[in-house]
Amino acid sequence: MRYGWRGLRRDRMLALAATFTLAICIGANTTVFSLVNSILLRPLPYPASERLYWLSERMGRDQMEVGLGADYYSLREENRVFEDVAAYQPTTVTWSGTEKPEQVDAAQVTPSFFRVMGSQPITGRYLAPEEQGTKAPAVVVLSYAFWRSRMASDPNVIGKTITLDRLPNTVIGVMPQGFDYPHGAQLWKPLNMDETSQRPRSVRTPMRMVTMVARLKPQVGERPLETELSRLTHTIRAEYPIEFESAGFLNGLQIFAVPLERRVTGD
Repeated sequence: MRYGWRGLRRDRMLALAATFTLAICIGANTTVFSLVNSILLRPLPYPASERLYWLSERMGRDQMEVGLGADYYSLREENRVFEDVAAYQPTTVTWSGTEKPEQVDAAQVTPSFFRVMGSQPITGRYLAPEEQGTKAPAVVVLSYAFWRSRMASDPNVIGKTITLDRLPNTVIGVMPQGFDYPHGAQLWKPLNMDETSQRPRSVRTPMRMVTMVARLKPQVGERPLETELSRLTHTIRAEYPIEFESAGFLNGLQIFAVPLERRVTGD
């Protein structure tokens, strides 16, 4: 060690390089710890996040993992263990608020989405029950980051319009700082899916793919949840016409739920 320090004193460039390398290593370790701490160690920043679940289905010969629009409606109506179920679909929109249009990460969501996540807007409101489907009004909920950086923290932003995909959209709410689901979303708009387009199920009707999240009722344990998911699997399977069975679409159909925190962290 003594000889090493003497060498560094003699060679200033070597000393500078060693210091620079040490600083990079410390900075990298700090960054990695911050990332692990924010994603893996801390709970999701939503009320009672331990009751948030990611819902999906496995089906077909290849056991594809999917979420179907028709089954979302059935799960929401027929389940006995969730307070509510929501569907969403990540997307991107073009925001024309600057001289150069900008691509912004967004999500189309059902009105139940914000109730499931359990977060309230810091101003305004989130989607109303009638604000869904292909005939939904052009309304949008902003993320805190979008409101701060693109709208200059305008306290009177509610009711104003922003241009998304060349169309005016009325701002109805701003979500609190830290609300980041799905990850990276800056805007939330109504999901353009109608129940009448998904049910009754038919092999001649296009099936919409969605992602589903749900909030478990308080005091519901793991065993009652598994029992209910098994019951729902049989119930929803019976709702499909025989043509789906003949085509092998329903092979191994299974509805399952994973804690959202585990799904987000990949644990």
